[in-house]
Amino acid sequence: MTNKLNTGVVAASILATNPSQSKMDIGKTPTLPSGFSMTVPVSEIDFFEDNPRHIHDPEIYHQIKESIRATGVQQPVHITKRPDAECYVLAHGGNTRLKIVKELYEETGDSRFAQIPCIYVEYLSESHILFAHVVENELRADMYFWDKACMYAKGKEVLEQEHGETLGLRLLEEKLAEKGIKVSFSKLGSYIFAYEKLSALNDICFYLSIQKTLDLRKQYNSLKKISQVSDIDSEALFEVFWDEALSQWAMDQTDVTDLDVPALQQFINERFAAEFDIKDMGSESKTPPSTPPPQQLSQEKTEPKKTEPKLRPAATSKSENAANSDGLDDDKRNIYSGTDELQSDSVGRQPVDPAGGTIIPGNPTSPRENDTTPDIHSDIRLERTRDAIQEDLITSVRRLLECVNLEKYLIIDPNMPYGFLLGLPNCNQEPLASNFNPEILNGYINCLHPAAGAVYHYLWVISSEEALWDGFQTLPNNHNPFDKPGIQGQLFKENRASEITKEQTFNGILNFAMYKERSQWLFFEFVTTEQAALSAYTDFLRFCAELEANGGDNIDYMEADAN
Repeated sequence: MTNKLNTGVVAASILATNPSQSKMDIGKTPTLPSGFSMTVPVSEIDFFEDNPRHIHDPEIYHQIKESIRATGVQQPVHITKRPDAECYVLAHGGNTRLKIVKELYEETGDSRFAQIPCIYVEYLSESHILFAHVVENELRADMYFWDKACMYAKGKEVLEQEHGETLGLRLLEEKLAEKGIKVSFSKLGSYIFAYEKLSALNDICFYLSIQKTLDLRKQYNSLKKISQVSDIDSEALFEVFWDEALSQWAMDQTDVTDLDVPALQQFINERFAAEFDIKDMGSESKTPPSTPPPQQLSQEKTEPKKTEPKLRPAATSKSENAANSDGLDDDKRNIYSGTDELQSDSVGRQPVDPAGGTIIPGNPTSPRENDTTPDIHSDIRLERTRDAIQEDLITSVRRLLECVNLEKYLIIDPNMPYGFLLGLPNCNQEPLASNFNPEILNGYINCLHPAAGAVYHYLWVISSEEALWDGFQTLPNNHNPFDKPGIQGQLFKENRASEITKEQTFNGILNFAMYKERSQWLFFEFVTTEQAALSAYTDFLRFCAELEANGGDNIDYMEADAN
């Protein structure tokens, strides 16, 4: 876009007559051509209230302010006007320059700062303004994870309002691509979860990253499942507990320089165990054990000595941009590109508060969303392929099943979210046939191992086999996992199996009625007391997180399809 007047703009200016001669209604705002250059009083321009960047550098702000004080504003800001609005609003970028000029005019009263050079841009939509600011910020400096989480949540809200429908992650990904912003639906899932479920951390949210969000998301899902099989009647009660736990932990922190995820997870687990009981536990304790975060489990068993976490080095914009798939189409870069002079809002750094509030200092250890330096709590290798990750994940599942003699029931299915499901056991087939004991009351599956039922039901749920069985979700291309050889599931789904067979399988062998109440508690009791199971389970969680971080699982597809 050129800042110079063209023949069309000049002609429009020449042909515009005096209002009194043309009987023009001067109460209405005339339509300006896009690209029209003009000088506008700063009092008639509003900040864009949803500018996505919130982390700022006061030192750079001071440098820009002194430059404008000495030479004035050299780079015009782009403005537009919403329908029926009295004032203009910044169209993309320019928040820092406008804030500084307003401050200087208030401080000095100098008429030089009463107005600011502007370029008018035609108003298209709220999402256009929002994403134009996103593009502007992305071009000048990489954004931090929390800024992006807030931005994509706001973008989702605006797009849903414009389209009149709820957008699943896949559709949201497509709509963003139309705006020139490429971001995978897997990352979108992390951004939206962080905004919707972790906002109670308040200012500590600025230390979130994708991996930290994935860790907390897994804990959230795990505890939520436990709450659903206890005496909690309403899902809203768990949400209240979650928000209050995060808020309390955040309030207790002082001199925060990073987000200690294992410490937060331990706090949440202990609070969950103290506040909620699992019913029908008999003589056993009714307090569910803490959901062990994988890092904590590994440290408890293999790392007796704790080490201080190392601060993450600041990533350069070059390395960040090269390593991250989130970015802008080339044509969008050309449209919104600008000069990187001192008075631009940021040159490889953060601008100041767009709404005129307090300047928030940036922290060198705050995680940039595009940071390629591994998180101190992360063992994710983003360059690995889905097949390689899934192979390791299935190996960890097999190791866990071997701990309870269930490895024969492992069925590999790449179309499942994590690449596997479990076959249905049969008392007349091995390994159950030779180990069958009709006196086992809590499920014949436990003839193989006392914890076999708990492990089987946990993997039945976590693999999404239960959700698919109940018909609540579907897989890509309507894949049906229950016609796999050995699972005999299709017989059940089509009601061609006898009621006796169904009763024997689900109640006699697996005793799902009991494990729906107790499996989480019994499973975590088992893996926290058996070293081999603990090691396999820790690896399983790690590979699940890696698969999700690489966008290789089908969980988000199922969620988006359900929406």
